[in-house]
Amino acid sequence: VQDSGVRYTQDVLSGPVAQTIAAHAARIGCDALVMGRHGITGEGDLPAGSVALKVLRASALPVMLVR
Repeated sequence: VQDSGVRYTQDVLSGPVAQTIAAHAARIGCDALVMGRHGITGEGDLPAGSVALKVLRASALPVMLVR
């Protein structure tokens, strides 16, 4: 990622996971969130973990899930 020119941040936070991720991303001015999907508890056609689904619901930013 470093050589691609894509800016990213790695931060250590505490609190309710999904809400904290969504709020922090908005607070620091992210354009979008990219999250890995490791869970198997998906809803319908969206196979994603519970944290990823909660971030999708909590965030006003676009969220991309990757395998």
